[in-house]
Amino acid sequence: MGALLLLVPALAAAQQLPTIAPRLRVQPDGSVRLPSGEPFVGKGVNWGKRQAPRGPGGEGGLYNASDPQIQLRLFPESNLVRLVLDYYSGGVCYTDIFDASRASQGYIAERWLEEMDGAVAWTAEAGLWISITLRNNLGTASPHGDSTDDVPCDADYIGNATAREYWHTTWRFIAQRYASASNIAWYELASEPHLLHKVPPPSGTGKWTACHGGNASLVTALFQEAVENLRSVDQSTPIAVAPQGYEHCPGLGAADVLNDPSGQLVYAMNWPCR
Repeated sequence: MGALLLLVPALAAAQQLPTIAPRLRVQPDGSVRLPSGEPFVGKGVNWGKRQAPRGPGGEGGLYNASDPQIQLRLFPESNLVRLVLDYYSGGVCYTDIFDASRASQGYIAERWLEEMDGAVAWTAEAGLWISITLRNNLGTASPHGDSTDDVPCDADYIGNATAREYWHTTWRFIAQRYASASNIAWYELASEPHLLHKVPPPSGTGKWTACHGGNASLVTALFQEAVENLRSVDQSTPIAVAPQGYEHCPGLGAADVLNDPSGQLVYAMNWPCR
């Protein structure tokens, strides 16, 4: 297995970074505080794909302005929406936001960019925070409700440098687009990653082996690169990461620890291990 190449582009000295709206702040003790200094505990729901397709003319988006109000009626104490976006799914998800022809728009399909803008604006109007995450069927082996068995190891962001740069470009675009949005809670780089999942042998019989030889350092390096990539345009917004802690017990460990000089990392995990 070759070394993971770092492809984070260097910023030109004269590049103007966007002004970031006041954000939640992660404290040294692990707690989170509002920009005002008051404690913050996120209570919310996922917004993911819906089964109802759009109309033949493109009308009837996946989200609408009433959704935050409905959420608050059902869950009055909620204060957060987690926007889960299918990305780079290899055609598996009809809700895939990826569009290879739109490099200048972060490789995000036009109708999906409209959906994202709406979700950010409507949640802000309702007084809700919003976090944005990408669920990558192939890039981080995160097939929703399906097995990872059919995800080729060389198709993920460790094995596929081209796909990895798409991912980095998309996150830089998202961070810059929503820099002034007042209700961005954090960016979650990858939902439910399983980069060291096991795959069957080519012969179909014999011992299953972990992708990338089970080398945890490759996963750590990938997420460290992703953090640095986003920090190249946004040095303030918290970033949620789950290099390996999501995947299996014993949960978060030494291989999950990343370096972020801003101190604004949120570590996500699947469930508490007993």
